[in-house]
Amino acid sequence: MGRSSLLLCVAIAGGVACQLLPGDSGGQAGPAPAGPVAEGRRLVEQGQLDAALQKLQEAPSDPESLYLQGVVWAKKAELAPPPEPAGEGSPTPEFKVEERNALAFFDTLIEAMPEHAAAHLAAAELLAPHTVAHAGSKKRETGVPGEPDFGPESVLARYRRAAELGDGPEAVERMIGFCKELKDVDCVGDGFLHLIERAPESADPRIRYGDYLMEREQVDEAARQYDIALVWAPEDEVTRGKLASIYIDRGSRHLRSREWSLAEEAFSQAADYVKDQRSEQARVLREKREELARSSGRR
Repeated sequence: MGRSSLLLCVAIAGGVACQLLPGDSGGQAGPAPAGPVAEGRRLVEQGQLDAALQKLQEAPSDPESLYLQGVVWAKKAELAPPPEPAGEGSPTPEFKVEERNALAFFDTLIEAMPEHAAAHLAAAELLAPHTVAHAGSKKRETGVPGEPDFGPESVLARYRRAAELGDGPEAVERMIGFCKELKDVDCVGDGFLHLIERAPESADPRIRYGDYLMEREQVDEAARQYDIALVWAPEDEVTRGKLASIYIDRGSRHLRSREWSLAEEAFSQAADYVKDQRSEQARVLREKREELARSSGRR
């Protein structure tokens, strides 16, 4: 006995929209009508949003129709004015009607197809600006009764789910951007580690993670990431230069503290990364080593 078809109904402003996801009824089910979905997708790409909605509603058996209708409502939300109070003395809603409709379609699709990565990502992207706008506020932390949950943990969970399900790095990149806007250091680090896990033999995610760690003044861990990156890109002069600068700076601090052996060790490490002896970095390193020789009495 096969599966019966699943009727999905989405509660949107102004009524209920229903979509029929096909199942195996044991008979010879025909293919989902592709024409309206393809035409609806074309209309979305052309920015003809109302026509796209009308066309997509002609394809109730194709799950992509749910996703694309969510996309259309999200695009309409970008053009819609800010929400207004329902009446005098009423609070201003957090979400536009169009945003609520978009989220309803995405969440209905997720409920029916939990592994739909694009729907998880689209929902996260819809909610994220609200989370960022209320960063640090009670409204952000506790949510609003009757409103979609735009708390940071909820939105982050959506990004993470999209990253787990997606084939490419887009969801992880979006998650990293979201975490940076929230100034969530641990979350950003998790995002970069996820990129590294996806491409363990690639230098790029480690270099980017190293750059972020340098911004956070976590120099030792940044140097470690740069070093590993050079295993996969040994001729990357930019990354070699970053490591040389780290060790020149470290040696200079030891020099000022009269820690001669530690200074010499750091300058020696810097020299390992300076290939062009005519470069400005090579000149600075020579001057530092000469200063060390004079200061330590080794000359």
